[in-house]
Amino acid sequence: MKRLIALLLSAGICLGGASASRAVELQATGIWQLGWSWQDIDLQRHGNTSDTFQARTRIRPQFSFIASENLQGVLQLEVGRNIGTGNAGWGSEHGWAIGTDGTNVKTRFAYLDWVVPGAQTRLRMGLQFAEVPSFTFTTVMGVEMAGVSLTQPLTDWLGVSAAWYRPYNDYSLPHDSIDAFLLSFPITADGITVTPWAMAASVGQSAFAGMDERLYERAKTGASSWGSEIAGMGSLLPANQISFFVPGTGGMPDKRYATSDRHPFGWWLGLGGEITLFDPFSFATDIVYGKFDAGSLAGVKIQREGWLAAVLASYQLDFMKPALLFWYASGDNASPWDGSERLPAVYADSRITRFGTNGGWYDGASLTRDLAGSWGMGLRLDGITFADQLSHNLRVTYYQGTNNVEMVRQGAVRSPLYPGHSTGYYLTTSDRAIECNFENFYNVYKNLTASLELGYIYLDLDKAVWANSAGKFKNHMYKAGVYLTYKY
Repeated sequence: MKRLIALLLSAGICLGGASASRAVELQATGIWQLGWSWQDIDLQRHGNTSDTFQARTRIRPQFSFIASENLQGVLQLEVGRNIGTGNAGWGSEHGWAIGTDGTNVKTRFAYLDWVVPGAQTRLRMGLQFAEVPSFTFTTVMGVEMAGVSLTQPLTDWLGVSAAWYRPYNDYSLPHDSIDAFLLSFPITADGITVTPWAMAASVGQSAFAGMDERLYERAKTGASSWGSEIAGMGSLLPANQISFFVPGTGGMPDKRYATSDRHPFGWWLGLGGEITLFDPFSFATDIVYGKFDAGSLAGVKIQREGWLAAVLASYQLDFMKPALLFWYASGDNASPWDGSERLPAVYADSRITRFGTNGGWYDGASLTRDLAGSWGMGLRLDGITFADQLSHNLRVTYYQGTNNVEMVRQGAVRSPLYPGHSTGYYLTTSDRAIECNFENFYNVYKNLTASLELGYIYLDLDKAVWANSAGKFKNHMYKAGVYLTYKY
């Protein structure tokens, strides 16, 4: 009898659990990528830091727990090692070497989506993708971070979006957090979209000090990566001020931004839009102005203020989509001590190409991920199709710096790699580069794509300007990669 009661109780629990699970729909989506590439992205003539051949995997499974059209929770995991790209090299540590055990699963997204009852206000709370409105490429913010965002339609043609994001908080010091506040007003009409927006960033006076301590400890261990925090914060500071972070770069690592004479604060104003009224012709633009001010330290202004404008024109044909892209961003003047004249960013990640600007998967050269301090133009022939299931992209892009050469000659910037791959190469008005990418995609199945990507960058650095930089630099970077992408 006791066994029968226990069996009935177990069955009841199982049936109850099954009933509860049917109340929430579980939807699985994601991406599964494998790649094998040959590449050379090390500009230094001696002491290459990576293998030419690389085999890598990136897996991003996403689970949506849907209660109704008004409520769902979303969780996206990332199986990989690299913080920035979320990919793992075959044979590397953290679970991809012999034995295959290790910590290699990270949380990329974890947020709750819900609609306020009786209203049209949609809220998203938690770890999510945060970006400013952009119609050409990501300008001053485009990365995962925790926060709260909302959207609210006001009329048939006007809406409002607002967000509070917390990019950084070490919790080890008082006032060591960074908070960003974003407000935008999307305006839509037939064939026209315009979005004015504004963003402010409040930086705790101990925030940079906390990062400095972290980076100092990392530097003592010989770690080569500055980490995701410096990848973002490096775009807030003048180029010659990043040396305060990293010991051994000629700066003053014993100084702390906590001793600055002003509470660090940044603000941005932007206007972007797209016109499709004259389809198949389309036109998009972005204009951004921003300033970050942390006062002064040791007689040097810790300030960065500048602007960027970009336009993108395209025409849709039956067999391809040709497009022209142009951008111009303000650059540093001749004085290293009056701050920077480049556009600051919370986390810039332009992604205009799949090789030189981080638009690809893992084997990018990140020539200039942060387009501040540069101008350029690009020709695109996207979606070229002459056969079923097969398409091609051809992109040629020209880059040139807008930073004054005196920044280098006076020793404020000591290497074109400075401040590192995290924000891109520092290009002066005498430096230029050209990039060519040819990409081929074949649909093996509906959800499986095989691709062959070829990329080449020629970087022409002015030898007279960079004569005193540490090391000698090559002019060529290339990649050739074969990839499989499964989207489900």
